Amino acid sequence: DDDLDDLVGEVLSADARVVGHGMVPDFHCTGCDFQVMRADEYVWASDVDYMFFRNNYPTFEKLRIKAVRQSGCSAYCCQCSWKSAHSNADLADVAEGLRWRKVAIEMAASRPALPRGRGGFPTAPSPEDSARSPVGRPPLHGAV
Repeated sequence: DDDLDDLVGEVLSADARVVGHGMVPDFHCTGCDFQVMRADEYVWASDVDYMFFRNNYPTFEKLRIKAVRQSGCSAYCCQCSWKSAHSNADLADVAEGLRWRKVAIEMAASRPALPRGRGGFPTAPSPEDSARSPVGRPPLHGAV
């Protein structure tokens, strides 16, 4: 019984960092228009190339083929770019030289609400709305 307690104590006191992977919230590539992915405790192999990420992003099981386990590092990628960095690196440093940006996602509440009809779906514009809209109007006299 004491041996079990000792074993549990050792396991609980050990540095058991959870290794994971997933999308980095609000970190986006302006080149391919995809979210940046991060894999903890990995770096990218030296022979990765554009087509590897183009064909395998965002499936980590496929990407793992070219990921090398390295403690204290993280492997980042989107569909067109990749970078390995220290796990505690600031995202601005990770993005340096790439088209990765920290972006704020617009809240739906900040957009004007569309008129809603039956079932909560947006309604089609009324003829009055179309008449007020410059879209679909004939050009002004003399306009090219």
